Amino acid sequence: LTYWNNGNIAAENFTIVDDFDERYVSVVNANGGVVSGGKITWTLAGPLTMEAGKQTLTYTVRVSNDMPAGTTNVDNTVVISHPRDEDPSNNTAKERVIVNVSEPFLPFTGGEFALLLGFAAVVGVLGLLLRVRTDSAA
Repeated sequence: LTYWNNGNIAAENFTIVDDFDERYVSVVNANGGVVSGGKITWTLAGPLTMEAGKQTLTYTVRVSNDMPAGTTNVDNTVVISHPRDEDPSNNTAKERVIVNVSEPFLPFTGGEFALLLGFAAVVGVLGLLLRVRTDSAA
């Protein structure tokens, strides 16, 4: 998360709340934030001034293994707030990640590559048998 103060008042004791889609994402490392109910909350002492520029907060998530087949929208909303904020209209950011999961192709075969390789081997053997049979008939 990248955040900054673009107001005239230095922010002290401000909060950042990241509302993530807990159906498909789990938090591995919240980097000091408190995880509860699909949200990570950081309370930061500050001060955060305009002159400090952009700040970065990094955390780690894991995408669920049982993501449904097809297209899934994974939404995320982050809000930064301070009780003396002069303009709270610019404190929210929303992001959508579109995940496409296709149906596995015959998962018991080890994937498409193994199936195609097996098919090529069978066709090669059949071709060889037909050639040998044709040669012996002549």
